[in-house]
Amino acid sequence: MTASEKAKEIFDKYQNHYYIQITDSSAKEYSLIAVDYILMLANPFKKPFWEKVKKELMKMPDPE
Repeated sequence: MTASEKAKEIFDKYQNHYYIQITDSSAKEYSLIAVDYILMLANPFKKPFWEKVKKELMKMPDPE
């Protein structure tokens, strides 16, 4: 799985949450928080991948 595919997967999981309605901007914010948390705990060998995922999330256009 590429970094952009993983970023989209994480975003979709927050956007399509079943219990509460979440706006697209909140989904992006929650996705970034999740990736930051993963980076904090990640194996040093996997950090470059998660840093790419974070960059891909940051590239996503902000919803209007």
